Amino acid sequence: MKSRRALLFPETLAVLTEAEGSRVRLVDFLDRRVLFADGVLARELLAALDGGEPGPLLASLGRLGGSIVRARGTASSPLTAQAALRLQGFDTLFLELTLQCTERCVHCYAAAGPERRERLSRETCLELLEDAAALGFRRVQFTGGDALLVPYLERLLETGQRLGFEMREVFTNGQLLDEARLSSLAEHGASFAFSLYAAEPAIHDAITRVPGSHARTCDAIRRACARGLEVRAAVVELEQNAGQVEAAMALARSLGAEVSRTGASHAVGRGSFLEPRTQVPIGQDVEPQEPEGQHGCAREGAGNYGVLCVAGDGSVFPCVFNREDRLGRVPDRRLRDIVAAPELQAGQVEAAEFLREVRRRLQCASCQCTAWALRAAKENESAPWD
Repeated sequence: MKSRRALLFPETLAVLTEAEGSRVRLVDFLDRRVLFADGVLARELLAALDGGEPGPLLASLGRLGGSIVRARGTASSPLTAQAALRLQGFDTLFLELTLQCTERCVHCYAAAGPERRERLSRETCLELLEDAAALGFRRVQFTGGDALLVPYLERLLETGQRLGFEMREVFTNGQLLDEARLSSLAEHGASFAFSLYAAEPAIHDAITRVPGSHARTCDAIRRACARGLEVRAAVVELEQNAGQVEAAMALARSLGAEVSRTGASHAVGRGSFLEPRTQVPIGQDVEPQEPEGQHGCAREGAGNYGVLCVAGDGSVFPCVFNREDRLGRVPDRRLRDIVAAPELQAGQVEAAEFLREVRRRLQCASCQCTAWALRAAKENESAPWD
């Protein structure tokens, strides 16, 4: 019978799997490296992770040995699908209340638009908030499509406040944010995030494919900031707004907003035809780029915390941008049950090739780690622990 061990190191974003015959694979998502070890080297690696001193073979690995040194000083847990989703604890639940939107952005990961009619019911959303609070989520973002198209948004904000979520953010393009709705949402404790693509109106409108959208978004940002609300402007770097990102960030600040920036478009949804602006091969040193504010779904300085996304059709994903790993669907199953036993497809995955491919879709190292760990957990679940 095979003897296998599989461990997750959430603090250092590393996954270790041990197969029969002392064959070990350590995947490090901070350095984006894969270490395969066999025989004596595998035994040294396992001994080091168990608290022993790294042996001469490990010392000879140079920078690769850093993955082992980092992991050995942190807590690990048995690799399960739930552990892969949770990492150091759950942080943000993204609720795509509807896939309907007043815009049709060229890069939209949800492929939202005016013609879409998928929507999460009020009852389903309330159940999701209850389950998320019980699972330890600290933040919730109401997004879409456009969250302002949902008439029960205020009820959801009220429930989120009652359940103790630290942040209850409404992500919108601002096209429908008139004074009455702004007052209503402000009374229910909403913070806001707006998409802003350029300082030049024509470039922004070409991305949203709605004439006049730039002026309306900027007006919504200005009015929300004038009320003293917490407002964030999200700027995504695309081919279409090349050379405009810094100016867009400056414009957002001049309107009173905080700024977050993602370094490249995500190759999902309508953005699936787009390639990231930079590609870094596995094994090559990468100088980390620290964009201002949020990057992907991670929060600067927040640790490696798990996120979940519930799409407008009820599908549950481990990340807003990871649409390949469908975990289940609400309301067919409760969110708490999906987290406990996600629906995953089994299958062998080659680690180095996966790392290359996942960088096309996911920017956050934590989301990349979760995507790999889910596959490794499924592959390993039928084998007994040591």
